[in-house]
Amino acid sequence: MLLRIACIFTLISYASNAAAQEIVGCAPSQGVEVICGLTKPEDIAALTDTDWLLVSELGDAATPGNIVAYNTSDGTLLRLKARDDSAASDPARVCGPMPERLRPRGFHVRMTGEGQYDVLLINVMGGQRIENYVVTLSDGDPALAWRGCVAVPDKFNVNDVAPLPGGGFVVSHMYDEPRTWLTTLKFIFHVDTGYAVSWRPGAEWVKVDGSDVTFANGIEVNPDTGEIYLAGTYGEELVAIDPSKNRVRRVSMPIQPDNLTWQTNGKILAVGHTGIPIWGTRKCRALAGKPCSFDFAVIQIDPRSLSRKVLFADRRGAIPGPSVALGHDDAIYLGTVFGDRISRIYMQGMK
Repeated sequence: MLLRIACIFTLISYASNAAAQEIVGCAPSQGVEVICGLTKPEDIAALTDTDWLLVSELGDAATPGNIVAYNTSDGTLLRLKARDDSAASDPARVCGPMPERLRPRGFHVRMTGEGQYDVLLINVMGGQRIENYVVTLSDGDPALAWRGCVAVPDKFNVNDVAPLPGGGFVVSHMYDEPRTWLTTLKFIFHVDTGYAVSWRPGAEWVKVDGSDVTFANGIEVNPDTGEIYLAGTYGEELVAIDPSKNRVRRVSMPIQPDNLTWQTNGKILAVGHTGIPIWGTRKCRALAGKPCSFDFAVIQIDPRSLSRKVLFADRRGAIPGPSVALGHDDAIYLGTVFGDRISRIYMQGMK
Protein backbone atom coordinates (compact mmCIF):
# COMPACT_ATOMS: atom_id res chain seq x y z
CA MET A 1 0.00 0.00 0.00
CA LEU A 2 2.78 2.43 0.90
CA LEU A 3 4.52 1.65 -2.40
CA ARG A 4 1.28 2.34 -4.27
CA ILE A 5 0.85 5.70 -2.49
CA ALA A 6 4.46 6.61 -3.25
CA CYS A 7 3.94 5.79 -6.93
CA ILE A 8 0.79 7.92 -7.04
CA PHE A 9 2.59 10.91 -5.55
CA THR A 10 5.51 10.39 -7.96
CA LEU A 11 3.12 10.46 -10.93
CA ILE A 12 1.39 13.55 -9.57
CA SER A 13 4.74 15.28 -9.11
CA TYR A 14 5.83 14.39 -12.65
CA ALA A 15 2.59 15.61 -14.20
CA SER A 16 2.69 18.80 -12.15
CA ASN A 17 6.25 19.65 -13.12
CA ALA A 18 5.37 19.08 -16.77
CA ALA A 19 2.52 21.60 -16.51
CA ALA A 20 4.54 24.36 -14.79
CA GLN A 21 7.23 25.83 -17.04
CA GLU A 22 9.87 28.55 -16.75
CA ILE A 23 9.41 31.47 -19.18
CA VAL A 24 12.62 32.84 -20.69
CA GLY A 25 12.76 36.51 -21.66
CA CYS A 26 10.10 39.20 -21.36
CA ALA A 27 8.48 39.85 -24.72
CA PRO A 28 4.95 39.87 -26.19
CA SER A 29 3.75 36.40 -27.17
CA GLN A 30 0.61 34.81 -28.56
CA GLY A 31 -1.55 37.92 -28.21
CA VAL A 32 -0.28 38.73 -24.71
CA GLU A 33 1.33 42.12 -24.07
CA VAL A 34 3.79 42.49 -21.18
CA ILE A 35 4.81 45.25 -18.78
CA CYS A 36 8.31 44.21 -17.74
CA GLY A 37 10.78 45.32 -15.07
CA LEU A 38 8.77 44.42 -11.96
CA THR A 39 9.52 42.11 -9.04
CA LYS A 40 6.58 39.86 -8.16
CA PRO A 41 3.67 42.24 -8.92
CA GLU A 42 1.29 40.36 -6.62
CA ASP A 43 -1.79 42.62 -6.62
CA ILE A 44 -3.20 45.32 -8.92
CA ALA A 45 -5.89 47.99 -8.49
CA ALA A 46 -7.14 50.86 -10.65
CA LEU A 47 -7.17 54.53 -9.74
CA THR A 48 -10.78 55.12 -10.77
CA ASP A 49 -11.41 57.63 -13.59
CA THR A 50 -7.73 57.70 -14.59
CA ASP A 51 -5.30 55.74 -16.76
CA TRP A 52 -3.28 54.77 -13.69
CA LEU A 53 -3.01 51.38 -12.02
CA LEU A 54 -1.41 50.76 -8.62
CA VAL A 55 0.67 47.64 -8.22
CA SER A 56 1.67 45.89 -5.00
CA GLU A 57 5.21 44.75 -5.81
CA LEU A 58 6.16 42.00 -3.36
CA GLY A 59 9.89 42.12 -4.03
CA ASP A 60 12.32 39.39 -3.00
CA ALA A 61 15.28 38.75 -0.71
CA ALA A 62 17.46 41.17 -2.68
CA THR A 63 14.84 43.74 -3.72
CA PRO A 64 12.44 45.45 -1.29
CA GLY A 65 8.81 45.66 -2.27
CA ASN A 66 7.16 48.81 -3.55
CA ILE A 67 3.93 50.52 -4.43
CA VAL A 68 4.19 51.06 -8.17
CA ALA A 69 2.07 53.26 -10.44
CA TYR A 70 1.62 52.25 -14.07
CA ASN A 71 0.01 54.42 -16.73
CA THR A 72 -1.92 52.23 -19.17
CA SER A 73 -1.97 55.00 -21.79
CA ASP A 74 1.68 55.99 -22.13
CA GLY A 75 3.47 53.15 -20.32
CA THR A 76 4.98 55.28 -17.53
CA LEU A 77 6.12 53.14 -14.57
CA LEU A 78 6.77 54.92 -11.25
CA ARG A 79 7.92 53.45 -7.94
CA LEU A 80 6.24 55.76 -5.47
CA LYS A 81 8.06 57.16 -2.44
CA ALA A 82 5.77 58.07 0.43
CA ARG A 83 5.92 61.18 2.57
CA ASP A 84 4.95 60.92 6.23
CA ASP A 85 1.53 62.48 6.75
CA SER A 86 0.63 60.58 9.92
CA ALA A 87 0.24 63.80 11.94
CA ALA A 88 -3.13 64.22 10.23
CA SER A 89 -4.33 60.79 11.42
CA ASP A 90 -6.09 59.50 14.50
CA PRO A 91 -3.28 58.49 16.93
CA ALA A 92 -5.13 55.21 17.55
CA ARG A 93 -4.40 54.29 13.93
CA VAL A 94 -0.65 54.92 14.04
CA CYS A 95 0.97 51.74 15.36
CA GLY A 96 4.55 52.87 14.79
CA PRO A 97 6.77 54.89 12.46
CA MET A 98 6.37 54.99 8.70
CA PRO A 99 7.98 51.84 7.27
CA GLU A 100 11.35 52.31 5.60
CA ARG A 101 10.90 49.09 3.62
CA LEU A 102 7.89 47.22 2.33
CA ARG A 103 7.07 43.62 1.61
CA PRO A 104 3.46 43.94 0.46
CA ARG A 105 0.92 41.19 0.09
CA GLY A 106 -2.63 42.09 -0.90
CA PHE A 107 -3.93 45.65 -0.93
CA HIS A 108 -7.09 47.60 -1.63
CA VAL A 109 -7.60 50.98 -3.32
CA ARG A 110 -10.80 53.02 -3.20
CA MET A 111 -11.67 56.47 -4.49
CA THR A 112 -12.56 58.92 -1.70
CA GLY A 113 -12.83 62.13 -3.72
CA GLU A 114 -11.83 63.65 -7.02
CA GLY A 115 -8.20 62.71 -7.59
CA GLN A 116 -7.87 61.14 -4.13
CA TYR A 117 -7.66 57.48 -3.15
CA ASP A 118 -7.34 55.54 0.09
CA VAL A 119 -5.00 52.54 0.17
CA LEU A 120 -4.92 49.67 2.67
CA LEU A 121 -1.88 47.42 2.28
CA ILE A 122 -0.64 44.34 4.11
CA ASN A 123 3.06 44.77 4.92
CA VAL A 124 4.93 41.71 6.20
CA MET A 125 8.37 43.31 6.44
CA GLY A 126 9.51 42.61 10.01
CA GLY A 127 6.04 41.63 11.21
CA GLN A 128 2.51 42.18 9.99
CA ARG A 129 0.87 45.59 9.70
CA ILE A 130 -1.97 47.10 7.75
CA GLU A 131 -0.46 50.27 6.27
CA ASN A 132 -2.76 53.15 5.32
CA TYR A 133 -1.76 55.45 2.47
CA VAL A 134 -3.43 58.23 0.52
CA VAL A 135 -2.77 58.66 -3.19
CA THR A 136 -3.39 62.05 -4.81
CA LEU A 137 -2.83 63.14 -8.39
CA SER A 138 -0.22 65.91 -8.49
CA ASP A 139 0.38 67.43 -11.93
CA GLY A 140 -1.14 64.29 -13.40
CA ASP A 141 1.18 61.86 -11.59
CA PRO A 142 0.26 59.93 -8.43
CA ALA A 143 1.78 61.10 -5.13
CA LEU A 144 1.84 58.86 -2.05
CA ALA A 145 1.39 59.84 1.61
CA TRP A 146 1.55 57.47 4.58
CA ARG A 147 -1.25 58.06 7.08
CA GLY A 148 -0.74 55.33 9.67
CA CYS A 149 -0.93 51.63 10.43
CA VAL A 150 -2.64 48.94 12.47
CA ALA A 151 -0.55 46.09 13.90
CA VAL A 152 -1.86 42.60 13.18
CA PRO A 153 -1.90 40.19 16.16
CA ASP A 154 0.72 37.44 15.91
CA LYS A 155 -1.88 34.67 15.87
CA PHE A 156 -3.06 35.73 12.41
CA ASN A 157 -1.32 35.08 9.10
CA VAL A 158 -2.94 37.55 6.74
CA ASN A 159 -3.06 37.63 2.96
CA ASP A 160 -5.52 40.27 1.73
CA VAL A 161 -7.49 43.25 3.05
CA ALA A 162 -10.64 45.22 2.17
CA PRO A 163 -12.36 48.19 3.87
CA LEU A 164 -15.65 47.85 5.72
CA PRO A 165 -18.50 50.36 5.35
CA GLY A 166 -18.44 52.80 8.25
CA GLY A 167 -14.75 52.29 9.04
CA GLY A 168 -12.39 49.44 9.75
CA PHE A 169 -11.45 46.58 7.49
CA VAL A 170 -11.53 42.83 7.05
CA VAL A 171 -8.55 40.56 6.33
CA SER A 172 -8.08 36.95 5.25
CA HIS A 173 -6.24 34.69 7.70
CA MET A 174 -4.73 31.88 5.58
CA TYR A 175 -3.75 29.27 8.17
CA ASP A 176 -2.11 29.02 11.58
CA GLU A 177 1.67 29.17 11.66
CA PRO A 178 3.90 27.27 11.56
CA ARG A 179 3.09 25.58 8.27
CA THR A 180 3.86 21.86 8.59
CA TRP A 181 3.17 18.65 6.68
CA LEU A 182 -0.13 18.49 8.57
CA THR A 183 -1.09 21.89 7.15
CA THR A 184 -0.40 20.57 3.65
CA LEU A 185 -2.56 17.51 4.33
CA LYS A 186 -5.39 19.83 5.36
CA PHE A 187 -5.02 21.68 2.06
CA ILE A 188 -5.15 18.40 0.12
CA PHE A 189 -8.25 17.11 1.89
CA HIS A 190 -10.08 20.47 1.96
CA VAL A 191 -9.98 20.85 5.73
CA ASP A 192 -10.71 24.42 6.86
CA THR A 193 -7.54 26.27 7.87
CA GLY A 194 -8.47 29.96 7.69
CA TYR A 195 -11.20 32.57 7.80
CA ALA A 196 -11.97 36.27 7.58
CA VAL A 197 -11.20 38.60 10.51
CA SER A 198 -12.66 42.07 10.99
CA TRP A 199 -11.18 45.09 12.77
CA ARG A 200 -12.81 48.39 13.67
CA PRO A 201 -11.29 51.36 15.54
CA GLY A 202 -11.53 50.84 19.28
CA ALA A 203 -12.66 47.22 18.93
CA GLU A 204 -11.02 43.81 19.06
CA TRP A 205 -10.10 41.67 16.08
CA VAL A 206 -13.12 39.42 15.48
CA LYS A 207 -13.48 36.28 13.39
CA VAL A 208 -16.28 36.60 10.83
CA ASP A 209 -18.79 33.83 11.55
CA GLY A 210 -19.31 31.41 8.70
CA SER A 211 -16.12 32.36 6.86
CA ASP A 212 -14.11 29.16 7.41
CA VAL A 213 -12.33 27.94 4.26
CA THR A 214 -9.24 26.01 3.18
CA PHE A 215 -6.48 28.63 2.76
CA ALA A 216 -8.30 31.97 2.97
CA ASN A 217 -6.98 34.19 0.20
CA GLY A 218 -8.51 37.09 -1.74
CA ILE A 219 -11.17 39.17 -0.01
CA GLU A 220 -13.57 41.91 -1.10
CA VAL A 221 -16.50 43.75 0.50
CA ASN A 222 -19.61 45.20 -1.10
CA PRO A 223 -19.31 48.89 -0.10
CA ASP A 224 -23.11 49.31 -0.09
CA THR A 225 -24.30 46.17 1.70
CA GLY A 226 -21.22 45.12 3.69
CA GLU A 227 -21.37 41.58 2.27
CA ILE A 228 -17.93 39.93 2.41
CA TYR A 229 -16.56 37.73 -0.38
CA LEU A 230 -13.71 35.37 0.51
CA ALA A 231 -11.72 33.01 -1.73
CA GLY A 232 -10.90 29.57 -0.33
CA THR A 233 -7.97 28.53 -2.49
CA TYR A 234 -7.50 24.82 -1.86
CA GLY A 235 -11.18 24.19 -1.12
CA GLU A 236 -11.84 25.67 -4.59
CA GLU A 237 -14.73 27.80 -3.40
CA LEU A 238 -15.96 31.32 -2.81
CA VAL A 239 -17.96 32.18 0.30
CA ALA A 240 -20.23 35.22 0.62
CA ILE A 241 -21.04 36.35 4.17
CA ASP A 242 -23.65 39.03 4.87
CA PRO A 243 -23.42 39.79 8.62
CA SER A 244 -26.46 42.10 8.49
CA LYS A 245 -28.66 39.23 7.29
CA ASN A 246 -26.84 36.44 9.13
CA ARG A 247 -26.51 34.79 5.71
CA VAL A 248 -23.68 32.63 4.37
CA ARG A 249 -23.58 31.41 0.77
CA ARG A 250 -20.97 29.16 -0.81
CA VAL A 251 -20.22 28.29 -4.41
CA SER A 252 -17.66 25.88 -5.84
CA MET A 253 -15.10 27.32 -8.25
CA PRO A 254 -13.44 25.70 -11.29
CA ILE A 255 -10.13 27.19 -10.10
CA GLN A 256 -8.05 27.51 -6.95
CA PRO A 257 -8.98 31.18 -6.47
CA ASP A 258 -6.38 33.73 -5.46
CA ASN A 259 -7.09 37.48 -5.30
CA LEU A 260 -10.50 39.01 -6.05
CA THR A 261 -11.21 42.34 -7.77
CA TRP A 262 -14.34 44.37 -8.50
CA GLN A 263 -15.34 45.28 -12.03
CA THR A 264 -17.10 48.58 -12.68
CA ASN A 265 -20.16 46.57 -13.80
CA GLY A 266 -20.56 45.23 -10.26
CA LYS A 267 -19.16 41.77 -10.99
CA ILE A 268 -16.18 40.15 -9.27
CA LEU A 269 -13.14 38.72 -11.04
CA ALA A 270 -11.23 35.76 -9.61
CA VAL A 271 -8.16 34.10 -11.06
CA GLY A 272 -6.55 30.84 -10.09
CA HIS A 273 -4.64 27.69 -10.92
CA THR A 274 -6.58 24.92 -12.71
CA GLY A 275 -3.98 22.17 -12.39
CA ILE A 276 -3.20 19.74 -9.59
CA PRO A 277 -3.45 21.63 -6.26
CA ILE A 278 -0.17 22.39 -4.46
CA TRP A 279 2.00 20.17 -6.68
CA GLY A 280 0.91 22.02 -9.81
CA THR A 281 2.72 25.18 -8.74
CA ARG A 282 5.64 23.53 -6.93
CA LYS A 283 8.10 23.97 -9.80
CA CYS A 284 7.23 27.67 -9.96
CA ARG A 285 7.88 28.08 -6.23
CA ALA A 286 11.24 26.35 -6.65
CA LEU A 287 12.26 28.89 -9.31
CA ALA A 288 12.25 31.60 -6.61
CA GLY A 289 10.64 34.41 -8.59
CA LYS A 290 11.80 33.57 -12.10
CA PRO A 291 8.90 33.83 -14.57
CA CYS A 292 6.96 30.58 -14.49
CA SER A 293 3.66 29.57 -16.07
CA PHE A 294 0.91 27.20 -15.01
CA ASP A 295 -2.60 26.46 -16.25
CA PHE A 296 -5.13 29.01 -15.01
CA ALA A 297 -8.48 30.65 -15.68
CA VAL A 298 -10.16 34.00 -15.02
CA ILE A 299 -13.69 33.68 -13.65
CA GLN A 300 -16.39 36.37 -13.48
CA ILE A 301 -18.80 36.06 -10.54
CA ASP A 302 -22.20 37.71 -10.14
CA PRO A 303 -22.31 38.63 -6.42
CA ARG A 304 -26.11 38.49 -6.35
CA SER A 305 -26.57 34.97 -7.71
CA LEU A 306 -22.98 33.68 -7.33
CA SER A 307 -23.22 32.44 -10.92
CA ARG A 308 -19.83 32.00 -12.60
CA LYS A 309 -18.55 32.54 -16.12
CA VAL A 310 -15.13 31.67 -17.53
CA LEU A 311 -13.75 34.77 -19.26
CA PHE A 312 -10.32 33.46 -20.16
CA ALA A 313 -8.35 30.24 -19.71
CA ASP A 314 -4.73 29.55 -20.59
CA ARG A 315 -2.70 26.37 -21.00
CA ARG A 316 -0.12 27.72 -23.46
CA GLY A 317 2.67 28.51 -21.02
CA ALA A 318 3.11 32.10 -22.20
CA ILE A 319 1.84 33.87 -19.05
CA PRO A 320 3.38 33.71 -15.56
CA GLY A 321 0.91 32.01 -13.22
CA PRO A 322 -1.32 34.88 -12.05
CA SER A 323 -2.27 35.94 -8.54
CA VAL A 324 -4.71 38.68 -9.61
CA ALA A 325 -6.86 39.61 -12.61
CA LEU A 326 -8.03 43.21 -13.00
CA GLY A 327 -10.41 44.42 -15.69
CA HIS A 328 -9.57 47.91 -16.97
CA ASP A 329 -10.32 49.67 -20.28
CA ASP A 330 -11.16 46.60 -22.35
CA ALA A 331 -8.21 44.58 -21.05
CA ILE A 332 -7.43 42.08 -18.32
CA TYR A 333 -4.25 42.82 -16.38
CA LEU A 334 -2.64 39.80 -14.72
CA GLY A 335 -0.20 40.15 -11.82
CA THR A 336 1.94 37.35 -10.43
CA VAL A 337 4.26 36.29 -7.62
CA PHE A 338 5.96 34.01 -10.15
CA GLY A 339 7.62 36.55 -12.36
CA ASP A 340 8.82 39.98 -13.37
CA ARG A 341 5.87 41.36 -15.34
CA ILE A 342 2.23 42.21 -15.67
CA SER A 343 0.50 40.49 -18.59
CA ARG A 344 -2.20 42.32 -20.57
CA ILE A 345 -4.88 40.64 -22.67
CA TYR A 346 -7.34 42.81 -24.57
CA MET A 347 -10.97 41.79 -24.15
CA GLN A 348 -14.16 43.78 -24.71
CA GLY A 349 -16.29 44.63 -21.68
CA MET A 350 -13.51 44.80 -19.11
CA LYS A 351 -14.07 48.48 -18.16
